[in-house]
Amino acid sequence: MLERGAAAMAEDWQPEIRIAVEIIFPTWLLLECLAEFARERPETRVEVYETVLAGTGEMLSEGRVDFAIGGPHGGVTGDPLMDVSFVAVAHPGHALHRLGRALTPRDLRHHRRILIRESGEQRKFEPPASGESRWTVSNKATQIRAVTMGLGYSFLPEENIREELRAGTLKPLPLARARYKVQVYLAFYDPEFPGRDAARLADIIRARTAGARRKHGKRA
Repeated sequence: MLERGAAAMAEDWQPEIRIAVEIIFPTWLLLECLAEFARERPETRVEVYETVLAGTGEMLSEGRVDFAIGGPHGGVTGDPLMDVSFVAVAHPGHALHRLGRALTPRDLRHHRRILIRESGEQRKFEPPASGESRWTVSNKATQIRAVTMGLGYSFLPEENIREELRAGTLKPLPLARARYKVQVYLAFYDPEFPGRDAARLADIIRARTAGARRKHGKRA
């Protein structure tokens, strides 16, 4: 391990870096970070793996990525980056909104939930109870589109649906526990010898995330 790490650090820069990013991390923020990095290192190839829950930590622990961004629920702990706020939402015309009262978990069990499939082989989260109606999709774009079409409800990262909330195509559900937060971390596979490009991109992500939190009151 030490020999491999020392050899990597002896190199000037890395020709390619690989990162796993859990889909709850804001896409716009990730792309801004990558754009800044590309201005400094245009020749460096970047492989981004968009992961869900345990798939993030799996890629990190197996050394398939240089670093990962995700939550402890997905097996990632390291440098704290941000809190991600989730909110329960449905289309304004959905039957849950038409009840016209505060909702209970029992109400939700009578309606379809739209979920994203956990990536990776070792899935840590049990599926919902067998009596619950659900659709499971593979990416957040499909999940958001299904909910905006009124096909079900979901708990979604608020940052990922700000446009839909502003446009009124999604509306928070009147649920007592409609919101919760998840801490997101950045962790290296090899924190002692991360490689210069990987370390530089990680620095950009930390700085831009901190800046976004200050600018938007921890919105990011």
